[in-house]
Amino acid sequence: MTTAPVADEHPHLRERVQTSPGRLCKTPAMRGELHATGKVVRGGKRIIVTTDVVTHVAPDGTRTDCALMQQTLVPVPKTY
Repeated sequence: MTTAPVADEHPHLRERVQTSPGRLCKTPAMRGELHATGKVVRGGKRIIVTTDVVTHVAPDGTRTDCALMQQTLVPVPKTY
């Protein structure tokens, strides 16, 4: 469980959220770097939706989107 990243913007979200693991594998043939940019699409009381775009940056500077990730988070009240 992690703290909701939008808690600073939405005080009612100062709770924990249930997350699920994700993994992005980079093959040895991919030279260069991977850059990821994420944003909160919807930060509500009952559901939080985020999206991330992963871009491959080749050694020559060419940028290519290579992955799109979507995540749904559910705030869970701390009752322990």
